[in-house]
Amino acid sequence: MAGKQCEPTTATATTAALITEPVKPRSRTSKRLGESGSVGNDRSVVDRRDSAIQSFDNNNGWLRFMNLEVDSPVRLSLSTNTIIVRAVACLQLLAERALLSSVWAAAQASQTGPAASTSGNGNGNYRQHHYFGTLIGKLNKRDHNVSGEVFAVDEQTLFIKNFNYDGLAPDAYFWSSVSASQPAALEGFIVPDEKGSTKPLERYADKDVVLRLPEGRTLREINWLSVWSRQTKQNLGEILIPRQQLVIPRPLEIGGFSQLAHGLKSGPITIVDAQTFLVPDFHYDGLGPAAYFWLTRGSQGLQATGLRLKDENGSGQALKKYVGETVVITLPEELTIYDFDWFGVWCKEFQVNFGQTRIPQLAKVPRRPRCLE
Repeated sequence: MAGKQCEPTTATATTAALITEPVKPRSRTSKRLGESGSVGNDRSVVDRRDSAIQSFDNNNGWLRFMNLEVDSPVRLSLSTNTIIVRAVACLQLLAERALLSSVWAAAQASQTGPAASTSGNGNGNYRQHHYFGTLIGKLNKRDHNVSGEVFAVDEQTLFIKNFNYDGLAPDAYFWSSVSASQPAALEGFIVPDEKGSTKPLERYADKDVVLRLPEGRTLREINWLSVWSRQTKQNLGEILIPRQQLVIPRPLEIGGFSQLAHGLKSGPITIVDAQTFLVPDFHYDGLGPAAYFWLTRGSQGLQATGLRLKDENGSGQALKKYVGETVVITLPEELTIYDFDWFGVWCKEFQVNFGQTRIPQLAKVPRRPRCLE
């Protein structure tokens, strides 16, 4: 039974306050509690009282409290009317919390569109923030309908959103140049297309394209990306790469989990990319009845309206015991860290936050290239 005892969260504090006033036992029972006659000195009574407090914060918990067998000091200190009044107050609190959750979810749905359809979800809606990397800008339109929006994904990867090219220019390629003033054939090289091919480009119509620079090349070394016709030595469209000012996405180290319950803690967590957390030195006693890695949006920390994540092995089962292990936790492909504000471990059965860390929304981390395709 002790393994399933979750500590109340801040959200349950109001409930607890309704039934935890100091209780002075009647004199005829004081010998059973020790010389001082204090309820607080008898651990079995206190534990059962705390159990009753926790029960109040769960659906139909007040019924369990009514039937709970507790020692006489607690039973005698609460009249029938007092128990009923406090139980009703607790039910009202639960109803208010449920209503607020429904209103919040409806408001978010109206702002962000339909909820993500993802296996293993809690009951929340998610922003589905469209993150592609650091925006560089739009290709300048020169000829042959070349256009598109260019992003830096990581040190060696570029992403072109809605790329267009009519495919009619002779011997045309994605082209990169180290020239300081303009794209130039003598100082440039072919950038393989999204298939890794260096053949002349075909027609593109609003296509999303992931380009990987040749081995040994990085965005810090080039000044231009263009579509270039080698036969006519013509620039069909280009963009300047501001390599000195460009913020290139890279993995980011953030704080470890806060230590709220069940021995949960970790070392500093690394956001490897927009869909991956690396959690080192992870500790958890495994005694929570239904604990999961969890993501939530909003300012209040982990909440029930969040996303339940699979563990490092891809399992959707409740978390086991961990002792100093390093785990890698991955988001579903259609979501990124920018859809959420908090990452942590949540007990779904008791709706308790075991520990969390905040996700910095201004961070620039890589996006998995395969998730852009």
